[in-house]
Amino acid sequence: IFRSWMNVLELVRLIPKVEDQLKISVIDSWEDHVYIGTESGSIVLYSVQEDVPSGKFTFRLEKTRSIGKRPVTQIEVVSVLGKLIVLCDGNVDVLNLYSLEPQPTFPISRDVSMVCYERNSPLFRFCICVKKKLHFFEFVGQFNYFKEITLSERPTCMNWTNGTLCIALKKDYVLLELESETISPLFPFMEKNKPAAPLIEILGNEFVLAKEDLGVFVTDTGSATRGNIKWVSSPSSLAVSAPYLVAMIPKTGTLEIHSVLNQQVVQTIPIPPKNNFRFITSRAHSRYALLCSSTVIYALKPTSLQSQVQELLNSKKINDVINLVEFNSRNDRATEREKKLSWAHRESGMTLLKDGQIQNAFEHFRESDIDPRILIQFFPGILPADSQAPKSNTGHLSQILSSKIPDQNRRDEILMLAKEQLIEYLEFRKMKPLSAEIVKDIDTALTKLYLELGTDNVEGALTSLENVLKSTVAIHFEDVETSLLQHKRYTALGLLYKTQKQYSRALEIWRKIGLGEFREEGHTGLEETVELLGNLNITENYQNLQLIWEFGKWVIEADPDKGVKIFTAGNHPVALDMQQVYQYLCQFRGRVLQLYLEHVIFKLKVQVEEFHTQLAVLYVDIIKTVLMDPTKFQEKLEPAKLGLRRLLKESKKLDDTTILNQIRSLPLYEEQILLYGRMKKHQKALVVIVEKLQDFSRAEKYCSQHKEEDEDLTLNLFKIYLDQPKLKEDDFISQSAMKLLHSHAAELNPVKVFPLLPANMPIQLIEGYISRVIQFQVERIFSS
Repeated sequence: IFRSWMNVLELVRLIPKVEDQLKISVIDSWEDHVYIGTESGSIVLYSVQEDVPSGKFTFRLEKTRSIGKRPVTQIEVVSVLGKLIVLCDGNVDVLNLYSLEPQPTFPISRDVSMVCYERNSPLFRFCICVKKKLHFFEFVGQFNYFKEITLSERPTCMNWTNGTLCIALKKDYVLLELESETISPLFPFMEKNKPAAPLIEILGNEFVLAKEDLGVFVTDTGSATRGNIKWVSSPSSLAVSAPYLVAMIPKTGTLEIHSVLNQQVVQTIPIPPKNNFRFITSRAHSRYALLCSSTVIYALKPTSLQSQVQELLNSKKINDVINLVEFNSRNDRATEREKKLSWAHRESGMTLLKDGQIQNAFEHFRESDIDPRILIQFFPGILPADSQAPKSNTGHLSQILSSKIPDQNRRDEILMLAKEQLIEYLEFRKMKPLSAEIVKDIDTALTKLYLELGTDNVEGALTSLENVLKSTVAIHFEDVETSLLQHKRYTALGLLYKTQKQYSRALEIWRKIGLGEFREEGHTGLEETVELLGNLNITENYQNLQLIWEFGKWVIEADPDKGVKIFTAGNHPVALDMQQVYQYLCQFRGRVLQLYLEHVIFKLKVQVEEFHTQLAVLYVDIIKTVLMDPTKFQEKLEPAKLGLRRLLKESKKLDDTTILNQIRSLPLYEEQILLYGRMKKHQKALVVIVEKLQDFSRAEKYCSQHKEEDEDLTLNLFKIYLDQPKLKEDDFISQSAMKLLHSHAAELNPVKVFPLLPANMPIQLIEGYISRVIQFQVERIFSS
């Protein structure tokens, strides 16, 4: 019984019978040419053609040439040189590959036991074996001799690639590195004198060596490259049909086929019982491996890559699929190779998806160029109804899984995971170049998927939904609108309207959320409304300005701090008219007007008296409110005072009288001092400092700061001090007045001071003052 895990090679009759009285001794092929060496010493050239629909071959005899009288023992096709190397009866002949006409041969061409041509090399080098000696030639217009190496034993088999020869001696394999002439032993090809044929084949830059029932892969340095192949019995011949190694096993009468990628047997083909087939052969330049008897030739024709891949997929051997396609396309152009690998990943992903291996499936999809909309169709209702995507007949994933996974809970888990993976995949594909139509379908699908996952409280789904709606203009509008309404995702619905520039509908939705007509947990509609109104272009459409006035109202009433950002964020392409905004906000007064005026005055440095005065009045109103009931709004008092003081210090456009009238009766002494100073009413400022604050040092400092504006300012302070109560009954003036008289004598004119002093005040009490005044006057006279 012959079992096949895969059908990778098909045994097809190529030439049912060679010409009469001819028997095959050796064979080689190139493209549609088959070269036969016969036992009678002739070379026969056949051309073969495959009829693709039927898979059958037709053949025609093209040329024959007699070389000798004994069997031809070796032929080598050298297609790049157009030459055929023939070994017959120890003689080497060189023939034209097309006409079989003789050509100049090697200088050494007699008593030859073997000819070897170097593979995988840019040079055209040949080895002629004469007994124990190896003679090396390079073809450069002619065969030029360049080296000779003598071995310890006569070779029985050899092959040559990339500068290194692998040689079978009597019992052992060795490597010969030509440049250094180093010979390195490998291992024996038979043990305990059991008969075993040495076999050496080339796979790329590797040697495949038969060691009884093992196939061993080694590099040109002797290192093992991959695992061994295990045959049921020792093979009599080998042929490479990459990525497969075909072994002819006489004991079982079969061709045993292994994958060189994983060294596993993939197929066993029975050898036809008649005709006494003797060997198989293949070269890198051969289209097929050939199985030969003395008169009949079969071809081992590879099945299509697609059918091999499908067989591996059916067996769930996904890694083998990728390895096979990578190997198959290794010599293709980059674009063709990428196309094949993309197809392999796509088919692998489909197989895994249908098997419920979701994460592995999407890893393969990421490596493919599959139309994302084909994957979307696995989930009903996600692809837009009017999408132009190619229709898929794969069915819905839920139906596919129902036949494989009976547990409903487990199926639901897998479906949820599949949707999450689909979202990640679609987000990933959006970063790649795609047509506008595909992006439109993807964004619509993402919106629906986010909605479904959001319903199941999957973390981040709604945030992602809003992000995609914010960044998307092209979308299947009605499809998404219906889904958002069904899931009651009103905030996102507003974003959808916004992307379509249906601003009024968006704002109305968010207002209803804010006013409680629509309920959506975690959303108030405030941020969305502020962001939209704060970025409207009022020159684009006159209605946009009306939208600001209409929908700004509810935001301001709900949250003044957020509402004012509509006017202060500075994102309007064309700035709003400040006077218009001011008049609009005056209807709300309070905090929103305060915040707006602070923005235009302190940040924008706008110099409009009405704005400055109104802001000051707002500060005063806050202070009055707190002072009327200190148990309420106490936290607003200090900020209002600081704001008012800053305004009084910095503003150049302020109606001081109006503000003074507002605060005259309030305990706002610092503010009163600032106002009197602004109005040049310094004496009244001094009265507040002395009488309300009792801060005499500050009063004297104030005089120093403003003495250039009023030369009698210190005298006025002296007058205020004179009205201060005396500490003792027998004091003539207050202590503060006496102190000022002595400390500021230079600033107090005695002509103006003496009339203010009591008439009965002893002169000795002001002697210090008088002496300082005299000294000051003398110094002034001398300095002038």
